[in-house]
Amino acid sequence: MTSSPPPEPQAQRSLLRKRLLPLIRIPILVYIGLLSLMLLFENRLVYRPTPSGENSGHTPEDKIRDLFFHSPDGTRLHAWYFESKTPKAHVLYLHGNAGNLRGRKRDLMYLRKRQQISILALDYRGYGKSQGSPHEKGLLEDARTARKILAQEAGIKEQDVILYGRSLGGGIAVQLASRDGARGLILQSTFSSLPDVSAHLYPWFPVRMLMRNRFDSLSVIDRYPGPLLQSHGTEDEVIPYRFGKRLHQKARSPKWWVDFPGTGHNEPTPKLFDAPIEKFLNFLSTNGS
Repeated sequence: MTSSPPPEPQAQRSLLRKRLLPLIRIPILVYIGLLSLMLLFENRLVYRPTPSGENSGHTPEDKIRDLFFHSPDGTRLHAWYFESKTPKAHVLYLHGNAGNLRGRKRDLMYLRKRQQISILALDYRGYGKSQGSPHEKGLLEDARTARKILAQEAGIKEQDVILYGRSLGGGIAVQLASRDGARGLILQSTFSSLPDVSAHLYPWFPVRMLMRNRFDSLSVIDRYPGPLLQSHGTEDEVIPYRFGKRLHQKARSPKWWVDFPGTGHNEPTPKLFDAPIEKFLNFLSTNGS
């Protein structure tokens, strides 16, 4: 009995391709599927708002006023006004991408008392009691409208408002300051651009090319001519320290940098930031910026 001859090299390659093709096709299809889902649900990945009920979460003793107003496209927005009797400055506070104002109440009350300032803290569209759904253009318009409302409440010019942005709020604050100016700009744990952060969190996907939400702070920060105070946690696992440093290096002077040693992204603001903020406010007052 004779055995059949071994297959020709070309036949071997053809057989190998037939066997490997399904193995290669499956991960490719899975990758494309995951990428498609990321693009489809990008806003849900970037913005993680928590709506709130009718209870404002504060008492008359807190001395917080609820303000309701509308963005230019008609979206009804909600903000808290932490008013000081004799404020050294007026600050628009722009929070991060998750939760709502209720999670920032204690920090904002402390900031008002410690620095003797008035603060308007905004819940973007889709957050807290604000209506609508979040997206980049909408959030920028919401913040611009909130600054206008704060200026009206305080009886000052919009350019006399200090912008304070944390995390995602820093991206919003940089855009406003670079386009319209500001008395001062305070940035905490913020980024060079949103695609930079997404590429860090999802390194296997081409998010830099495909993301719709950009908040490209690095490309516009040098258009802002005013004073800047910036801080960042050295152990920030969400927005790496190097992104904040990159943004700071591009910014114009006068500018100051504060490290939060050993601090991650979602930890409370360290008390060591109190003194730099006080010095910054004194600088603004002395120099009449």
